[in-house]
Amino acid sequence: MSSISTARAALLQTLERELRTSSAQGVIFSQAMAERLGLNPTDLECLGILSDLGPLTAGQLAELTGLTTGAITGLVDRLEKRGYARRVSDPSDRRRVIVEPVAERVQAIDALFQPLKQATAELCARYSDEELALVLDFLTRCGALLQTETSRLRASGDPSSASAETAPPLGSATAGRLIFVGAASQIAVRADTSLPGVPVLAFRKSTPAPRLTLRVDPALPDLYRADYEGPPPNVYVRGGTVKVHYRRSPLDWRERAAEIVLNGRIPWRIEAHGGVGELLADLRDLRLDGLELSGGLARAELVLPRPAGTVRLRVSGGANSLVVHRPREVAVRVQVSGGTNELTLDEQHLRAAGGHVSVESANYRRAADRYELDVSGGVNTLLVDAF
Repeated sequence: MSSISTARAALLQTLERELRTSSAQGVIFSQAMAERLGLNPTDLECLGILSDLGPLTAGQLAELTGLTTGAITGLVDRLEKRGYARRVSDPSDRRRVIVEPVAERVQAIDALFQPLKQATAELCARYSDEELALVLDFLTRCGALLQTETSRLRASGDPSSASAETAPPLGSATAGRLIFVGAASQIAVRADTSLPGVPVLAFRKSTPAPRLTLRVDPALPDLYRADYEGPPPNVYVRGGTVKVHYRRSPLDWRERAAEIVLNGRIPWRIEAHGGVGELLADLRDLRLDGLELSGGLARAELVLPRPAGTVRLRVSGGANSLVVHRPREVAVRVQVSGGTNELTLDEQHLRAAGGHVSVESANYRRAADRYELDVSGGVNTLLVDAF
């Protein structure tokens, strides 16, 4: 071995050791922070999820963390006892209980992180923009590697037989569920299509290009496939459920980008929790079981397929602009709580309507296959038409 290769081997060995040390120190810091707050690390992680996404049900917390509902009940009890969270009635459904963080206590926790943020900023000041870009590139690639290896380990209990395939096989899944948590600021959902006479959906020229793209492929052999650009999310796959969890760092302002292809041979339910900047969803080739967007919405434009039975679309937390295109003659009912400045359903137009608003297409009551669109928290402009 040459002196150059020997030196590089020693450098790589030192780098690997320092990465492990840095990761361990991060775990130790989280443990110390949790102890300072009178919590355990899992409690602190769940509180972080609530802070990122806003109020959630106990069931949603269980899904996002992988904990049992019993464990979540005890966890919420502890957070409530310490004053970090509370159980309240869901304003959009009084029969449902949600867990919300206590804003004042969360702000106090953020204050504890300020010395670390300040020290990190001072450390970054020692490096040029080019050097920081190199560090970011390395950390991003490391994160992608960790995400791939995490998916590999979770795909099989036997590490020796686990596949490095990043796209899990369809297997026995008969239905899919795609969940975005703390999602990218811009989401595009597309379906490859050869249907004649259907316009191709696209953002207006004034809108930046989408940073997260979904497509539907009926011939895809896998459950889904994904390519990520920028800081990779954590991805959890169990059965037909795919959870894409973006956790934004206070010192990381980079855009999140991803392209995800869904298997079009099974029906899917799509959810986004934590707020969405822009959503472009071309679902005409998808069998859609339902769609839920919570935490607020800046702008969304949806092209829907023909429904089977009653398919519910739910938007909560308020929306600025929502446009929905459905196949011609498909029935729909639109309900808005919180008021709207402008609502259009086919030839029906409402302006400056407050409180609760409900309109429906002429064939809604006698239709077996139909959409129900519920928007809570108000919407600025809402358009529902047919293609």
